Amino acid sequence: MATGNELVNFEMAKYMHDKLEGEIEAAATTKRYGVRWLAGNTAAAGTRLGDAVGMAAGVQIGETVNDNDFDSAYPWNSMRRCNGDWNTTTGLFEVMCYEFDTDGVANTAFKTDGSNGNVWVEIPLFWAKHIYDSEKEEKWISNAPGDGYYIPKKLQRSIARGQNKTYIAAYRASEDGNGNLVSVSGAIPEYGSFNTFMTKYKAMGTGISGTTSEDEEIIDLLMDVEFATRDQQSVMLGETNRYWGGDRKAQISEENTNRIVVANAHAAGFSVGDLIGVGIAADYRGITDVREITQITEYDTDNTAISFSGTPVNISAQTYCIIAFPNKTGQTDTLSAPSGTVLNDGLHDCRYRWIESPYGKQFDVVMDLLVNNYQTYFCNDMHGGNYGNQLTDYYIPIEYANANGNGYIRNMGFDERYPHVKNPVQVGNSASTITGFAAYNFSETGLRPVWRGGAIQSDRRAGRSCSSYNTSMSETNTFRGSRLSYTA
Repeated sequence: MATGNELVNFEMAKYMHDKLEGEIEAAATTKRYGVRWLAGNTAAAGTRLGDAVGMAAGVQIGETVNDNDFDSAYPWNSMRRCNGDWNTTTGLFEVMCYEFDTDGVANTAFKTDGSNGNVWVEIPLFWAKHIYDSEKEEKWISNAPGDGYYIPKKLQRSIARGQNKTYIAAYRASEDGNGNLVSVSGAIPEYGSFNTFMTKYKAMGTGISGTTSEDEEIIDLLMDVEFATRDQQSVMLGETNRYWGGDRKAQISEENTNRIVVANAHAAGFSVGDLIGVGIAADYRGITDVREITQITEYDTDNTAISFSGTPVNISAQTYCIIAFPNKTGQTDTLSAPSGTVLNDGLHDCRYRWIESPYGKQFDVVMDLLVNNYQTYFCNDMHGGNYGNQLTDYYIPIEYANANGNGYIRNMGFDERYPHVKNPVQVGNSASTITGFAAYNFSETGLRPVWRGGAIQSDRRAGRSCSSYNTSMSETNTFRGSRLSYTA
C-alpha cells in the first residue's frame, strides 16, 4: 500500500508532466531571486543574489509606505487575501471571494470580521532552492523549475489534490461561538497549551491543525529572500515589547470597580484598546481574565487610573497588578501595504504579505514537531490526525541534534531530506540581538512541544527563528497561541 509521501510524489510527477510544461513554456522570463549568508559571517544581513540584486524591500511604517520592488515580482505580487475554507471531504480550498476583484476594485463581499468566513492569504505556486553547507546558506525563489529547485512541501500537497496554490491563515487563531478556532480580525487571540490546541483542532475535522513546519517553510522562504536578513525585527519589531511582570501594583484599594490605579511610570506603555488582566503576578488572572482598556486618565499627581471593560471587581492596593495580554487581531488592517506596522515601537503588531503576527504577539505552536532530549521529530501523517503529545511510529527523527542551551541562535539545523523542518543547533558564539539569527532559543531536556516566533515580552529575542522547547505539553500561558492551518 502506497504511503502518503509516495502518493504525493506520484501526483507531483503527473502534475509536472500534464500541467506545468504548458505553464513553463508560456512564461516570458524565468526569474531567480536569492540571498546568501557566509558561514563565517555573524552578520544577520545577507547578500542579495540573482534577480534580487538591487531590489528594495521596504514596508509600511505608520502612514509612510516605503518602496518595495517585490510588490511587482512573482510570487510576492500574487499573494492575496480571501474569504474561504478548506473542504475537509475533498481536501480542496474553496474561495468564497477575494479582497479585490481582477480589475483591482475592492470586493464589498470580502470581510475580515468573520461574517463571510475565515480570512486566508493565498500563496501561489513557486519553486525554491535551499543550500546549507559548511561555507554558506543560500535561499532562492523562482517562478519556474530548475536545477536544484523544488516545490515547497505544503504546495506539493495542494498540487496532489488538484490545486496549484495553498493558503495560510491571515490572523492568529481566536475562538468563535461554537468553540472552533478561526482566522478573523478584531478577536481576542486564543491561548493555551499544546494539548488544548491539539484537542480543539482534531475536533474540527480531518486535516485541521495549527501551524506546521510546512507553513513555516513557506513564510521563511518568502520573507528571507525578500528582506535579505535573519533579523526580521530590524525591518519591523512586531508586538514584542509590551509589559510582562508583576510589579505594576495597584496604589489604592477599591471595591466594585472597573479601574486600577497605578503609578504614572507604570501606566506607560498601556493604551486605550489594549487587552489586559488583573492578578497578583504575571500570567496569573485571579481577579480578571482578558479585559479591554476603555480609558486612561490622571488620578492625581503621581498616579494614573486605567479603566477596563467587563464585570466590576475588587482591587487591593499593593497586592494586585496590571498585566498585559496579547492584543486583538486586526491591528494591521488599517495598512495599505501588504507588509508593515502602524507604529514600529514594539507595542504594535506587524504583518508580512497580509499575514499578521509572523512573529511576536504569541509564541505559535508548531503542531507537527516534537523535541525529545534535544532531538527533533516530525509527524509524517498530519492529515490523518496522527500527531499528538507522545512519540509514535508516525514521527521521523531529523538527522541533527538541537542546541541544548539557552541563548541567541548562531545556527539553525538543516536536513536536506526535510528542508521544511528547522530548529536551532547552536547558540552563543557571539550571536546577539543583531547578529546570527537575531533570535533566542529556550530549551530543556525531556519531551517538549515546539513554539516559535516570540511573544509580547520577547523584545529583541523574537523573530522567525525564535524557538521554545522548554515547556510541558499541558503548560498554558497567555503568550502561547496558534494559527489555523490545514494539512492537505
